[in-house]
Amino acid sequence: MTPIEITYNTPVPIDITLLGVGTKGDKGIQGIPGATYDDTLIKSQLADNVIQLALKVNEGDLIINAKDYGIHSITEPGFETFDSTIAMQSALDATYTGLTYMGTMLIPKGIYIISATLNVPQGVTIYGYGAILKSKDTTLNPLIRVYNKISPTAPPCISFNIFGLTLNGDSYASRNVLKGIDIDSNFISGDLCTIRDCNIQWFQIGIQINNGNRMIVLDNCKITTKTAGVKILANTGVFVGDSWLRNCQIECETGICIEMSCIGNNSKISGIRINESVLYGVGIYGTCDNTTAHIQDVFIDNVAIDGVIGYVPIISFKGSTLQLNSGIIQISNIWLNSGTSGIKFEDVYASYVNGGKISSIQNQAFIISNSKYCNIKDINFYDCNKDQNGGGVIKLTGSSLKCKVLANNIFNSISITDIPIVIESGTTKCIIKDNTTDTTTPIFNQGTNNIISDNLGV
Repeated sequence: MTPIEITYNTPVPIDITLLGVGTKGDKGIQGIPGATYDDTLIKSQLADNVIQLALKVNEGDLIINAKDYGIHSITEPGFETFDSTIAMQSALDATYTGLTYMGTMLIPKGIYIISATLNVPQGVTIYGYGAILKSKDTTLNPLIRVYNKISPTAPPCISFNIFGLTLNGDSYASRNVLKGIDIDSNFISGDLCTIRDCNIQWFQIGIQINNGNRMIVLDNCKITTKTAGVKILANTGVFVGDSWLRNCQIECETGICIEMSCIGNNSKISGIRINESVLYGVGIYGTCDNTTAHIQDVFIDNVAIDGVIGYVPIISFKGSTLQLNSGIIQISNIWLNSGTSGIKFEDVYASYVNGGKISSIQNQAFIISNSKYCNIKDINFYDCNKDQNGGGVIKLTGSSLKCKVLANNIFNSISITDIPIVIESGTTKCIIKDNTTDTTTPIFNQGTNNIISDNLGV
């Protein structure tokens, strides 16, 4: 007999030749003459179908629709105050089976009230284009938590993804909900974890990346929060890094906060890349308060920051006062506009800013303090520290060693009789060369063994 394949309403076709032989009437299965089956084997085949279906969920071949689990948009008639928290969490839980690959969840277009933290297991992908999750409770912290369901201490090396989702705190005016997305400690990933095309607004902190995490990519996101857009936090003996923020717009007091509050040793934040983004407020803040902790390999490229008067400085990196342990901060093609002060490197090692424009800064546009091997090159400074007495536009201070200020242009800034480049006592073996200013005296030097040449004034 020629094999007959019968496809049931499941993703896995069933071959009639696998179902065994028995006599169940002349019409056979589904009216096909001559087709016969055995009950026991059919049950076995269907059980195998269930396993295959679960595997397809795990491999992302099947998408769970949260609507099927009972969520309702408040735009639906009769559901204007509906709380979708329990249903949404049930859908998230259904994407996780404890196997190697997790499932994908679709949140349809709509506005959904959430009253408790949604726990997203590692490995889950969420598509939420057109969907808004709106916090009902101002004490909620966070709205979404990505966590390691396998073990709180053993990294699973599995990625997660959130695409196209909008998260709303309470309101722009109050912004009391603490965090939009919180990525748990020791999550870590061997694959990229991506948050893309998301709008996160009206929180204290937009996204917090905690101890032990890496490979987090924020792409094409808009974040409007109060305290920090993205906070990267590390402490005792952990590594955070290899992450990338690109094509993002962040509006808040501090766009990106890289913070090391270390009790123990050997902590490190490394490999942070920020590019093609626009930030409003204090742009980037990095601090480290332990002698063996490190902030290093931070790359900032093609970033525009529109600062806020009263918050200083727009970009700041600070290492330990006891040891130069923040190194290789690379900033290129930067554009800074407006603010109380511009860029500050303090206790920083082997870092540079190359190319760009810094304008409309009330006080110093660039300060290097107690740092080694830091370079400022090819920056156009305009309208900085205007009508202020002393302090300059670029200042080297403290025990800074072997830093370079090369080929910068300083115009329409401090008064013509003031001095744009100030080198204070304690600064040693620095090179100040090929800078152009519109003042009568380009440089004031109180340091020792500094090389100063080919700088032009009026």
